[in-house]
Amino acid sequence: MSEMDTQRQTLEKECSKIVGFYKNTSTYLFRGSRQSRFKQDFIEKKGYDSRPPKDTPKHIHDYINRLYKKRFGWNVRDGVSTTGDLMIAGMYGDSYVVVPTNGFKFVWNTEQHDMTANLVNSMYGGEHLVGNPEIVETPEFQQWAYNYVDKSLDRNLDRAIKSNHEVMIWSKKYYMVEYNLYQEMFKKS
Repeated sequence: MSEMDTQRQTLEKECSKIVGFYKNTSTYLFRGSRQSRFKQDFIEKKGYDSRPPKDTPKHIHDYINRLYKKRFGWNVRDGVSTTGDLMIAGMYGDSYVVVPTNGFKFVWNTEQHDMTANLVNSMYGGEHLVGNPEIVETPEFQQWAYNYVDKSLDRNLDRAIKSNHEVMIWSKKYYMVEYNLYQEMFKKS
């Protein structure tokens, strides 16, 4: 059995829900990664229980997480950031198809492509204001945060992917598979 066959069997067993979804819809969740200087085609990753934010100030990350936890029961901003847009994923490094194990959760915002970019553009003072930890105490920010979380859903994955908005996922484990390899693994006979 080839390495690719073994990898495909792993995905079919551990990730049957999303593999079936991808087969039926021909849509995918993507993630860009600068994993290492040597590109790997198949990467196994553990889900995050908590993670430091990459582009969002920590005080905002934590505040939004509290709102998400109330609404969806998990710290959405601690999940893995994905998108349905291969080119957007490529802006963050090598592009991969994200294949979460069965039982994964997801949340996406129906109106905004990216939380941090929207926040910077929405708040008077832009990045300077967003970088101030006291912003989370302002009524303007709190209203913005409430509205952002209120426009988020944890259903309709197909629509989420086709929106090309940020889709936050959580699972105990997930795989990142180079797009062409994924296509080869599951090409229609």
